Amino acid sequence: MLTRSAVLLALLPFIILAGEPVLDEYFPDAAPLFTFSAPQPLIDMAVDSDGSFYLIYEKPDSIAVQKLSSNGEPRSLMTAFLGVTPNPELLHIEVSNAGEKTVVWGIDTELDTPINWVFDTTGRDILHQDNVLKYAEWLQVSPGGGFFACQGYRDISTIPAVFTDEWDKIDVGSDNERRHGYFVGTSEDGEDLLLLTEPDSNDILISLTKLPSRERVFETRLGQDYKDLVAHRTNIAVTENYYILQYTRANNRKVTGFRKDDGKFDWSLDPLFEINDIAPSLNGKYVGFTGYFCMETLTETGIEIAYRCDMNRKPPVPLYWPGFPEITVWNEYGVLAAALNFPDSVNTSRTTIVKFDRESVDSPQMLPYRIEGFRIAGTDFVAIIRDSVLEIFELPPK
Repeated sequence: MLTRSAVLLALLPFIILAGEPVLDEYFPDAAPLFTFSAPQPLIDMAVDSDGSFYLIYEKPDSIAVQKLSSNGEPRSLMTAFLGVTPNPELLHIEVSNAGEKTVVWGIDTELDTPINWVFDTTGRDILHQDNVLKYAEWLQVSPGGGFFACQGYRDISTIPAVFTDEWDKIDVGSDNERRHGYFVGTSEDGEDLLLLTEPDSNDILISLTKLPSRERVFETRLGQDYKDLVAHRTNIAVTENYYILQYTRANNRKVTGFRKDDGKFDWSLDPLFEINDIAPSLNGKYVGFTGYFCMETLTETGIEIAYRCDMNRKPPVPLYWPGFPEITVWNEYGVLAAALNFPDSVNTSRTTIVKFDRESVDSPQMLPYRIEGFRIAGTDFVAIIRDSVLEIFELPPK
């Protein structure tokens, strides 16, 4: 295990001091909205469709989810027991559209096992310690808040599967063993959209299903060459017209695009580096992915517009391990930022960031804090988390 000082020394060549004007350099037109200070270092944030903010931090024996209004006023504080595992560490938070359910992911750093918490609108953790999903590898809430897609861990055979908010396993229209499921948005008639990749005889079935009606929107059958395709939070980008899936870690040098309207396979790309994460731009027109000190940006049809890979800048530990990296592509501003999680450091929230255009991309820079982007009602925002302080900025339209 690397010591805290060893990790920090390895990162010194890439760190920009927090006092430097990162917003002036990367987002010169950003307008400050509010600042909020938490009693403990903040780990991650999420936003619902009303513009309310959800922040997570750790207390000595519990986790805390602080809800803020759209202007930064504290609204409610949700807390839960950390768990029976010796050393849990919080990693990520996500919420349903209207905040009906809040999901927090964590990991036990000693036992290397996941742990999850799920809060309802009363602030109660509805995922009991004895529920096997408490230790699922990941747990994703549907946009409407009434369903969960789960991915299994080790020998837990009851998942992957789809569950209601009462933790009842449901049939989503297939008798085959399900591989991966991911909620990808809301249909025009207001239902949750669930994308599945699953075995179908000797082929792989890509399907899109509505919930709660369970109406199948499309099915696309592919050969065994596609058996490693996954739909997972860190392995899929939902753009304006495409679902872009990454292959599993065993074959993580390929991404494939499927049309959202009919599931038609449309394009495939083999990057030169191993992919750790992919994500769409806020406007849905582009996709970015990273791996170690490599970053690449594509149009949603798979056309490369920016690429940078500094092979000589490898840290002593993989840059995106452990944790759940997040990538945001601000196409209008030509910025790609990846929020990282580092073990054994004073603050695990860091961001690697680059600027790019259609001809070139700058060298990656490391910022000793976290940057995330989000969109509410067509307006783009930037959030910066520095230790226990959250700063929110609005980006004007271009």
